[in-house]
Amino acid sequence: MSGTYPIVGIQDGIGPDGERPLRYEINKFVDPKHNPYAKDQLNLFLLALEKIQAMSHTERLSWFQIAGIHGQPFINWDGSKGIDGGPDQWGGYCTHASILFPTWHRVYHALVEQAVHECMKKVLAEFPRDKQAALKPAVDHWRYPYWDWALVMPGTTDLVMPELMRLPVIEVQRPNGVMQTIDNPLYRYRFPLDAQGKVIGFTGGPPYTEAPYTVRHPAPFNKTLPVTSQETWAKGISDNDAAQTALNDVSAQRPGGRQLVVSVYQLFAMIRSFPPFSNTNWRGSGNPSQYTSLEGIHNNVHVIIGGLSRGHMAVNDFATFDAAFWMHHGNVERQLSIFQALNPADYKSWPNDPWLRSTVRPWFDGVSQVDEYGTWTRPPNTAETTNTPLTPFHKDAKGTVYDSDGCRYIANFGYAFEELQDWLPKYRDASGKFNTPLYCQDIRKALSEKYGWAMPSHHTVSHLAAAHPPSR
Repeated sequence: MSGTYPIVGIQDGIGPDGERPLRYEINKFVDPKHNPYAKDQLNLFLLALEKIQAMSHTERLSWFQIAGIHGQPFINWDGSKGIDGGPDQWGGYCTHASILFPTWHRVYHALVEQAVHECMKKVLAEFPRDKQAALKPAVDHWRYPYWDWALVMPGTTDLVMPELMRLPVIEVQRPNGVMQTIDNPLYRYRFPLDAQGKVIGFTGGPPYTEAPYTVRHPAPFNKTLPVTSQETWAKGISDNDAAQTALNDVSAQRPGGRQLVVSVYQLFAMIRSFPPFSNTNWRGSGNPSQYTSLEGIHNNVHVIIGGLSRGHMAVNDFATFDAAFWMHHGNVERQLSIFQALNPADYKSWPNDPWLRSTVRPWFDGVSQVDEYGTWTRPPNTAETTNTPLTPFHKDAKGTVYDSDGCRYIANFGYAFEELQDWLPKYRDASGKFNTPLYCQDIRKALSEKYGWAMPSHHTVSHLAAAHPPSR
């Protein structure tokens, strides 16, 4: 290992006019009508996930090491050493209830996307030479798909958990052309175990220190019985039907269904300032519970997928080991990117546009927020700003650590989303000037089409800015 690992994003497949491959919503990712590389990319994606999950837990870019950045096993990654911040310090690198929540997870997702892509290239090299050239465009244009959990199926009001995440086994085509059924890497992850059958490095006791697989909505753990006698934990049997039910449950404990859709709609329509948008603990305008936030909605989805019985996705220490985490956080990253596009840095340049005029603060430059919990590298009650290091993520092999300003623009990481194709010719006039109002108008229209059905008929994204005062 030479130097720190540079997280630069995937730079393959980028066009001459700035066209960037899309991170597709999972249902479009697998659909050839939307994704021209659908069949090949799905197969390569599954093979790459299988490869990265099978890597030794000691390798820096293994699934275990990358997932372990977030929480357990609470070890150093890529040279970013932990500190003793006292008994109240959170032990992982991840930031929660923090203004850095969106940006830290942005770089984290770019890391896993880049690492899976590197494995995909290795998989490509295993194919016969005459096949490699045909498959290379699919590899170059692949970006990590996301799951939009607030998007209903056409003609219904039902939210649906993707089938790809529900299947225990799945068929792939090996580089030698043989079709084979494998354990689905999107269904569960198998932890590395020591000689005593315990997960390497995990602490805190059962079930997590002894459960050999990730699991969703397990049977409640019985502390009086060994893990080996409790089937869902011992065999990694997820109750995805329960997750599906929770996704459409509108109870106070699990605000899914229409409530979830409304929350996403309001997130974009009513919050025009980055600090309250970003996290659950911003107190700039009183009690944080008085408004929704990107992190708050995200928290609910973790519980929806993991379950009230505390499957891995519902527990901060272990959520990242479940591949559902990355599908989920891909959507969180998309929501951050949409917020940025709707509240651009040049909003003051368009004084006659009511939507842009209502922007309050598109970023958090000049703002600080105290993180009550700290991280692996910061003590509790640290004031965080745009310049706070996003450890353990590096820009280069020389140890330069990212900060939020350094990851502000997704174009630098080489991806885009369906709603954010800013290179399209219609967004530039004859002089080449970018038409920000038209761009924002099209994004609002897309949001209204996807989520507006859940709102009262007189509310639309294009009018909410005028109907409600901006959040400060």
